[in-house]
Amino acid sequence: MNSIQINNILNSINEKETTLEQFNGYLRIIADKLFFKTLPLNEVINRQKIIKIANLVCDFYNIKLDHLIEQNKKEYICEIRHVNVYIIKYFLIQIPKKKTVSITQIGKVMQRTHGTILHSIKYVQTQSEIDLKYNVRLNDLINTIDKQLII
Repeated sequence: MNSIQINNILNSINEKETTLEQFNGYLRIIADKLFFKTLPLNEVINRQKIIKIANLVCDFYNIKLDHLIEQNKKEYICEIRHVNVYIIKYFLIQIPKKKTVSITQIGKVMQRTHGTILHSIKYVQTQSEIDLKYNVRLNDLINTIDKQLII
């Protein structure tokens, strides 16, 4: 994205009334384009892998990716957010023979701290150990995503 395209977006924001949600969407597009220009290629690829898995989790639970990333404290969203992080870790860190994605990278993409990502992973591990139904649902999700995922 070049400066002319960014100016066109900013002009369209100024010319018409935009909702806060639309404005945030425009800002996210601009930030992503600028952010990708400064990242090494492997980090861009890792970011795309993380987002791809997060989108599959969102499809499974029928929610929008924005709900996972925003600071939403609703219990069911928090639960899905925990599972999402665990699934990302499972497919990008646990299964591959060579670890290419770090916990910190997952945190950056999901707009969470390293500690929050570790907490989510531990939470899902603990829940799956103590709750058989939880474990079955988690394995269903893993199998569903495994069938759809091509990295």
